[in-house]
Amino acid sequence: MSTRADADTVLMIRPAEFGCDPQAAASNAFQRAPTGARQSGIPERAAEEVQRLAAALARHGIRVILEHDLVAFETRHGAGRPIYHTNVLLALGPDWAVVSADVIAQRRERAAIVARLSESGRNVIEIPVETMRAFGANVLSLRGAAGAVIALSTRALDALPRSARERLGERATLVATPLTTIEDVGGGSARCLLCEVHLPRTTGEGSPS
Repeated sequence: MSTRADADTVLMIRPAEFGCDPQAAASNAFQRAPTGARQSGIPERAAEEVQRLAAALARHGIRVILEHDLVAFETRHGAGRPIYHTNVLLALGPDWAVVSADVIAQRRERAAIVARLSESGRNVIEIPVETMRAFGANVLSLRGAAGAVIALSTRALDALPRSARERLGERATLVATPLTTIEDVGGGSARCLLCEVHLPRTTGEGSPS
């Protein structure tokens, strides 16, 4: 089966901040730093232009997924060290989110993250720091033959509070296996081992034994 090179769906990011990137200036000769009156209102003008393009494409039957720009935040745990990957403290499913909000250092940033997750229509499941340290948020939402699946380690499953486990179990089958070596030596868990593939399946594909 051939795969078309042209798509009927696109993802666009509505910028919260916008301007020239000094790091890219050396290789991008198309950038022009604004001067005078053009310096004001740049993020707003950029957001308007993104919105206009999205609307124009939508009028021609293109599905446009328009997301907000990232919400930056700092994390701290243990001896004040940051969390090395977001997927250690946050996991997203179709209608749920698992987050260890307590490791987000600033109260305002913490509230913004939880609010954004709630605004997305997801059921927000907050877990304590101890559960996060046991990789309770390093999980992945998948679609199995019989329905939704959440892949995680046995350690993560055991560390989930009962309420969190029940709320996730209502939405998916929890598939857990021991990943002790991966977790203790590598510092990662189930989500770190998995990358989603959205390409169509082809005949003759094998399965792991």
